[in-house]
Amino acid sequence: HAPGNDTPYSSWCTACHGNALQGDLDLGAPSCTACHGQIWSETTPPGGGGSLALPSSHTNNISGFLHAPGNDTPYSSWCSVCHGSSLQGDLDIGAPPCTACHTVLWSETGGGPTGNPPANHTDNVSGFEHAPGKDTPYSSWCWGCHGSNLQGDPGIGAPPCTVCHTVQWSETPSDARRLPSNHTDSERGFLHAPGKNDPFGNLCTVCHGADLRGDSTLGTPSCYQCHGQEWSGSGGGGGGGM
Repeated sequence: HAPGNDTPYSSWCTACHGNALQGDLDLGAPSCTACHGQIWSETTPPGGGGSLALPSSHTNNISGFLHAPGNDTPYSSWCSVCHGSSLQGDLDIGAPPCTACHTVLWSETGGGPTGNPPANHTDNVSGFEHAPGKDTPYSSWCWGCHGSNLQGDPGIGAPPCTVCHTVQWSETPSDARRLPSNHTDSERGFLHAPGKNDPFGNLCTVCHGADLRGDSTLGTPSCYQCHGQEWSGSGGGGGGGM
């Protein structure tokens, strides 16, 4: 038996043996009561127990099991976002350990991104936190972190927006807001206007709003979109905050 046979639901035995442990002839996995009665105490799959529906991005069929593209490079391909920093699985979202059915089949040794979104990602969708505006990711500046085509940016830990699902929005890259030419100060890979450390005194409020929370009419993002307050001063600002 596999280790964890005393807890077959939380140990992902259901992935091969079926959501009720009834067996799966197609995989050659017998019923767990074929040779004995129930010898475990669990009765329902906690957190899904490996019986939840797969994300739509899992399209690679390997020995009867669907994997996401990039399963040979699970850390750089963002598998760790759902399956855990060590690919140990996450019961809460129904993501099994990547060694539940086999040993390590990849050469990468770790360091992949995990699901730790910025504080402004407050919209829970299927257990994952997204930023408000996820339905309009280009005009809502999601591309600022997730890449010009929403392909993700490993350098800052921003996953592709299709790592767990297919496209669920109607916008295209042509809808993306573009930065003004005077935004030349790079901070962690993002361009800001000079004077960003004193945004009220340097008139950042003219575009970004009196409270720096952005202006949907102008298409300017909130200065809190990717981080908390990192500047001096506390506002006051109509117009230039003066």
